[in-house]
Parts: sequence; structure tokens; C-alpha cells
Amino acid sequence: AAAGDPDLEAALREAMGSHVLVAKADDGYAFRHVLIQQALYADLLPSERRRLHTAAARALTDHPQWSIGARTSTSALRGAAYHCAVAYHCAVAYHCAVAYHWNAAGERRKAFAATVRAGLAAADGYAYAEAYDSLRRAVALWDVVAEPERLAGMDRAALLADTAHMAFLLGDDPRAISFAEDALAEVNGAGDSAGDDPQRAATLHERMARYHFTALREGPALAAYQRALALLPPGEPSQLRAMVVAGLARLAMLWSRPDDARRYGTQAIELGKLTGARQQEALGRLALGIVRIKDGDVDGGLAQLRRALEVFTELGDHEHRTIAYVNLGCGLRLAGRLGDSVESDLQGHAFTRRVGLERHHGGLLLCNAAETELDRGRWEHAERLM
Repeated sequence: AAAGDPDLEAALREAMGSHVLVAKADDGYAFRHVLIQQALYADLLPSERRRLHTAAARALTDHPQWSIGARTSTSALRGAAYHCAVAYHCAVAYHCAVAYHWNAAGERRKAFAATVRAGLAAADGYAYAEAYDSLRRAVALWDVVAEPERLAGMDRAALLADTAHMAFLLGDDPRAISFAEDALAEVNGAGDSAGDDPQRAATLHERMARYHFTALREGPALAAYQRALALLPPGEPSQLRAMVVAGLARLAMLWSRPDDARRYGTQAIELGKLTGARQQEALGRLALGIVRIKDGDVDGGLAQLRRALEVFTELGDHEHRTIAYVNLGCGLRLAGRLGDSVESDLQGHAFTRRVGLERHHGGLLLCNAAETELDRGRWEHAERLM
């Protein structure tokens, strides 16, 4: 029914008079209590539910502004950053609502397409838990809908890779590795070859190495990095090669192989400069910074770490910015600057909370800060952080 329909207005008035609905400030209506909504929904016949969910999905598709998120008042916005946050929230809320209603209506194809859109919108808005949940459901629906690749706008390997990375950003390394393995299987085909696209396979192996690295699995991480290098044209500079070499540098740094860390870190910086890959250059600096501090060049090492943090901040690379905070905090602690180390760790933790990455490295930053506070004899501060 349309606004202004006499039958609709009579029904709304009756519902409000019976204390079932209440009017909202934005000209909408809501159930007075969620229990009333649940009771009425439970009383619907299956056919009535499908019909109502279909109507809701169509209405939202035709009128996106009707979604809950999209009704946020722009007059209350304060600043460009908040404006962007609200915009992302609106997109996530809208796509999630459309996907929910199409799914409840039994329209799998439409639900699948909307679920993929919801996952991608959530990822863009740093809502990684919602992104992972939506993309995981899309993976489950892939084999039960016709023409899934056309509906999703990507192939199955890409969807699996995106799902893996969302799990990784949530700190769920085992699931990230599992989805990445499935993505590699799609690209490689039946065997362990690179299929028809060695560049893509190398990219997935680099991602896999990162997931094993974070899970503190040195052997599998090293094997994945080496496999990625083997798939790239030998001796040909590229941003992907720079990323792999930077990963090898960080791996060697963490597992106390300083000579390898220096060699790979220097290569990553050189490749980064050669190919214009600032991200990879900064990752090389993270490894070199820690090694230099351990070698006694404290000022030089800290300068490398701070420069890496600056680059990731300038690039808007939130994932690696959190890693830079971890390394800087560790570097300051190695240098004996314990107060500065705690301050850096807490700044990093606050950042992870702002961008939805608290489950990725936020806990590690807090633990590092607490451990440093124990070293300082500040027991109460350490206990509060724990």
C-alpha cells in the first residue's frame, strides 16, 4: 500500500490504538516491543512469511532509502570522517536487509547476489565480522544457484579468497587458511600446478604465507612464500615479488635469522622503490628496523619503524598499520624505552578499535603493553590492561 492509502492509515491507527505499533520521529512505525513482533511473526503461515519477505525485499530494492541505515539523518553529521562512517553503515545495513528478506522469501538467486553485495559493502566499511558472515554464506550458496559467477561478479576462487581475508582480519587464522586452500584448489585445478594463471596463484600463496605467519607456523609460511617466488618470472621486478620478499624478511626477523632478514629487507626496499610499491618498501623497513636495533643501531632502527608507520598511515593501509604499531612497540621495548613502548602499543590498540581490527592485532598490542608495564613494575596498570 502507498502512503496516504485510507485502508493503510486505518490499519495503522488501529494497531497504534491497540498499542501494537508506535510512531517514530522519522515518519515511520515500529513495534512497541520486540516480543510483540516475534509473536506475530511466529503466527504467520509459511506462505504468508514468504509473501511478506518478498514484498519487503522488493520494496527495499525499489526504495533503498527505506532501509534502517539509510534513514540516518544527515543533518546530524559532524565532519567528513563521520559522514563516511555513516555512509558505509547505510550501505551495509541496506544490503544485509535485502539479502535477509530474499533469503527468507526462498529466492536463492536474489539472496545470493544480495549476500555478496552485503559482504563487499561490509568489508569496505571495516565491518569485518559482518563481511565474513555474508561472504561465508555466499560460499555456501555458490553450488545451489544457477550462474553464480555472473550474479557475484567474480569467480569462486575470488570469493573464497575474499572470505579467507575477512577471517584473517578477524584473527581466525585456521579458517583463513582453510578458505585460502580452497581458493588455491580452484586456481590450481586438480594438481598443484599454477593452472592457467601463475600470477594469481602466486598472489594466493603470498596471502597463505601471511596467514601461516600470523598463526606462528614458520615452516608452512616459508614454504608458501617460496612457492610464490617460484611462480613468478625469475629476476623480473614486480610489486608482488616485493611483497613476497618483504614477507620473507619479516619471517626471518621474527624467527631470529638476522642475516636473512637484512638481505630480504634490503631487497624489499629496493624492489619497492623500483616498482613504486610503497607498501612493500615499508614492510621491508619493519624487518630492517628490528634487526638494526638488535645490532645496536637504535636510532637508525627506530627511524625505519617510524617511517614504515608513516607510509602505512599515508596509504590508508589499516592492516599493515596495525603491524607497524606492533613492531614499533617491540622496537622501543628492545631499545629500553619502556614508557614510549607502552604509549605506542596503546595508540595502536585504539586504532584497531576504530577500524574494526581489534581481533586482528588489538589483543597482541594490549598484551605487549601489559608485559612492558610488568617490566616497569607497574603491576596495577598491567592488571587493568589484561
